[in-house]
Amino acid sequence: MIRRAAVSVPITATRAAAWSLLTDHEQSASWLPRVTAVRVLTTEGDVSVIELIANGEPLVLEVVASPPNGARFEQVDRSDADGISGGWNLRDDAGEGLVLDAEIRVPTPLFAFAAGRRLRTALEDAAAIIASQLRRPPTAQLATYRRVLAVIRRGNVIEAHIGDDIVELLRIGGEE
Repeated sequence: MIRRAAVSVPITATRAAAWSLLTDHEQSASWLPRVTAVRVLTTEGDVSVIELIANGEPLVLEVVASPPNGARFEQVDRSDADGISGGWNLRDDAGEGLVLDAEIRVPTPLFAFAAGRRLRTALEDAAAIIASQLRRPPTAQLATYRRVLAVIRRGNVIEAHIGDDIVELLRIGGEE
C-alpha cells in the first residue's frame, strides 16, 4: 500500500531564495523531519543522487531539478518499485504570492512510521520549517507596521494591530 500526502504553503521569499534553500541538498537535513544527515553522491546537470539518513536508516534518492520551479525525487537504492517518491514545485499565486506545493509517496510496509496522518504531519512540518527559514517581512507591510506602531496608544498601553492579532508592546505605569 502506498501512502500519499500533499501540502501547499505560502512562502514570503523570492523564488531565487526558495530555490536556493530547496536545492541545497547538503543543508536539507535542517528542514526535513527525521533526517539527520545528507550527502551528495553525484551531480550531473540537473540530476543529483543523494544519500540521506532518516530514522537511522540510509536512503538513496535521485533528485531531478526543473529550474526554477521544482524537482522530483525517487528512491533508487531498492530493487523493487516500492520506494519513496515525490516532489515539490514553486508557483505564483495571485492572492498568496509564491507558494510551495510538495508531495510524498511512501510504501507503508517499508516505512511504518509514515502511515496515515504521520506522513502528512511530517510533510507539513518540513513545509513549515522551509517557510520559516525563508520568511522575510515584505517592505510594504513594514511601512504599514511602522505607521500602526506610531499611532496606537490606549491609555497606558501601546498596542500593535497586525492583521487580526493585537500585540501589547508596552504597558506604561498605572493600572488598567
